Amino acid sequence: MNYSAKQEVAHLRKSELLVADMKRKRLEFGGARGRGFRE
Repeated sequence: MNYSAKQEVAHLRKSELLVADMKRKRLEFGGARGRGFRE
């Protein structure tokens, strides 16, 4: 029980980091696009 609870916390933390990373990348790309940056 305790082990799976720790796993769940680790998973939640991992997905939170993933979401934060995606948001940051989206902001960076959006900002670049807003400045007329071409890939």
